[in-house]
Amino acid sequence: RSSDLVRRRAGREVYSSGCHGNFVCSPISLGFCFVSYLRSLVSSDEEFDAFLAAYVEKFQYRSVLSEDLFGFFFERFPHLKGVESKEGFEFDRWLNVPGSPPYYPDLSAGESLTKPAEALAAYWLGRIPEAEKPDVGALEKWPTYQKLHFLDQLLNEESVPVSILAKLAATYPSVSGTHNAEIRLRWSQITIKGNYMEDFSNVKAFLLSQGLYLLESDCKFVCLQESRSTLSRSIGPW
Repeated sequence: RSSDLVRRRAGREVYSSGCHGNFVCSPISLGFCFVSYLRSLVSSDEEFDAFLAAYVEKFQYRSVLSEDLFGFFFERFPHLKGVESKEGFEFDRWLNVPGSPPYYPDLSAGESLTKPAEALAAYWLGRIPEAEKPDVGALEKWPTYQKLHFLDQLLNEESVPVSILAKLAATYPSVSGTHNAEIRLRWSQITIKGNYMEDFSNVKAFLLSQGLYLLESDCKFVCLQESRSTLSRSIGPW
């Protein structure tokens, strides 16, 4: 669950890759918050995990409505019947009222993974002195979502200097030479913003390599056409 904590903590922020840079993670983050709310009503992780396993077993390979989830939840936990009408947390509100979720889970445990990624990005951006240098090589052993969080910090910059990008490319082959579409998209956006021409061939190869992929960072299916459009607009004089 540690990688899930990273992406869910980051999921509170905006992801603007694809759909002309205009969509955010709200729909799936809302679903995550709702399932977390259901978990808060149950006495233990083990009990809730058993419910989830049974839910998947019953509804796999089927289209499922919200009412199916609600009905199965109360079938497993009949003593909780009535919580669907609890003021401020009504199930109808979760489904039909716009705005932020009425419940957010505690994601503070995710800081054990997000903080190192943020510190490493700050180091590469020159904001941490050598005396406080983090473990630079640790990234190569990080799970995908932790690497994505690191790249997101760099992507938030107006641009990263070419000299730094060259060092990053040499230091982290799991980023610069990966076949993971999510990482490649972010790395390509970073190198384009920084005008790192040495990576042009990789950007081109990425754009030609895939037709459709799943962006799992809390958003939705993203067609390559959208990624191509996003990157093409960024390439400019390239």
